Amino acid sequence: MLLLVFVGRRQRNRNKKNLFAEEDRGHAAEESTLSAQELQSLRQAERRLKKDEIYYLKKKPHGNPGAFYTCALCDVLLESIPHAYKHIRDKRHKKKERQEQLMLTEIQPPGPEQISAVSAALEAVVQEHGMNDEDVEKRRCVTQTVWIIFH
Repeated sequence: MLLLVFVGRRQRNRNKKNLFAEEDRGHAAEESTLSAQELQSLRQAERRLKKDEIYYLKKKPHGNPGAFYTCALCDVLLESIPHAYKHIRDKRHKKKERQEQLMLTEIQPPGPEQISAVSAALEAVVQEHGMNDEDVEKRRCVTQTVWIIFH
């Protein structure tokens, strides 16, 4: 019998970076009751999950307030670390991983036209915002002065 792995609804992330907790931010309310060893285990598990693109949510979604994690690859909400591990083993998640790997390995190197277009765009930016010879010389002098002061 297949267990339901996807807890919660699919979510639409317009700005995914703002939804995920940063590595150094704590989960204050949840962490306050944990011992140091439990907290270390939690962080270690979350680092492992991050490798599979499962992140702790900064904000609880309105549609599923019990969700603590999200799979960025599959766009699903997960309620706990055990649910997240079940999700990683699920065939749908594995299929998405394979599709992403296949897509990345099949990307062709840029052709001459693309290289030329990127070069022209970069040159235009350098012309508009780049440093001239005088700016480069000023920067070299400042760097040399700082080096002399600190060494």
